[in-house]
Amino acid sequence: MGGAAKRMMHPYDNLDLTFNNMIDMMNQVVNGEINCYEKFDGTNLVWCVDNEGQPRYARKVGQTLTGGLSYDEFLKSLKGHPVEHIFSSGARAVKELTFAHGSPTIPEKNTWVNSEILLKDNPQMIKYDHDSIVLHKLVVPVRDSENKLHLADVTSDYTRKWQLFIMRSRLLGLRNWKVRGPQKMKVAPMYELASNTRNDLDSIALAANVDLNSSLRDFVYTSTVHALICVAAVSEDHAHQLAENVVGRGKHNIRTIKGHYSKYVCDWIDKIALSKNRDKWINNVMMPVKKCWELFGASLLSETDSTMIKDSKSARERLKSLVEWNKSKLDKKYKESHPKVRDNFYFQLRRFEALNVEPPVSEGLVFSFERNTYKLTGAFPSLNRVTGAVRYEIGEMYNEKTSN
Repeated sequence: MGGAAKRMMHPYDNLDLTFNNMIDMMNQVVNGEINCYEKFDGTNLVWCVDNEGQPRYARKVGQTLTGGLSYDEFLKSLKGHPVEHIFSSGARAVKELTFAHGSPTIPEKNTWVNSEILLKDNPQMIKYDHDSIVLHKLVVPVRDSENKLHLADVTSDYTRKWQLFIMRSRLLGLRNWKVRGPQKMKVAPMYELASNTRNDLDSIALAANVDLNSSLRDFVYTSTVHALICVAAVSEDHAHQLAENVVGRGKHNIRTIKGHYSKYVCDWIDKIALSKNRDKWINNVMMPVKKCWELFGASLLSETDSTMIKDSKSARERLKSLVEWNKSKLDKKYKESHPKVRDNFYFQLRRFEALNVEPPVSEGLVFSFERNTYKLTGAFPSLNRVTGAVRYEIGEMYNEKTSN
């Protein structure tokens, strides 16, 4: 659950990756040739330390430009927030950590710490063994080419200082809290899984008439041209022009192109190439690739343990009990009053069960490949919606003590 930090990319979000890039990525992950770090199911908290040694907090990216909120201002801003208790507990722990350091010891002035708050007795989906603060990375606010503000990772610019800060934070300790840096995961060496996924990606590329050196942008482009010609009955020249618009390679006038066709064809052009519909179309084209990554991640994570949970077997059994508890509540207590919640619960449950894997005990893993950072979350998104259906949609909490 996030604060100022924004979402990380899945591999399939980068349309400039080639099929061979993805295959190399999978092989490096299962062979242990690439460092993988655990992605935690916690609450993101972004903070810094001012010149007086006081912590400052940011719930929105824009607040990092104005120095953030004081401790009291931050608590006030949380009133009525669904996870107010988690944010406030984390802010209090950060305040204790800052005072324990005794001086403004953030590695560099004007940098912010991107951290994760894990509460043992108030978990999201996954229940960790200890209340913990995970210090992920150092970030600064920057604007991209479209003038959109985001937090950029600058950890590598201050590697030594950052490592010393994490080490000192761990040694200082906090009452009832564990302080940790990024946690490296030991990934299960599932070589057959990587081989099978490679075959699936090969088949997807072949069906779209592209080779493994082609990028995902090429894949979307070729698939879009095919759909426009074969389904929408658009001319070959216009199909290529519209496909260029879809993948960001051109800016052809759609209105002029539509002037050559009937309303039926124009409706198809709108569904595919209209700017407001392009993301949806690309998502539909990319679905086979996404499914490959979902199954790869789900299978890998079902055999990979969390760094913050000692007894993975019990953690998985707890998640199975949580699924059954939600099912029982929605089939009995809330069947008539919340039919949409129940329908969505079963939709997500079928999605999870189709993967045929054990419940994951980590939200995912994070790794870098060719200067970009990616995440694998596998079955977590669907299972998270299943286990959180009653809690987040209706408001009834799962009782950890009586349900065990």
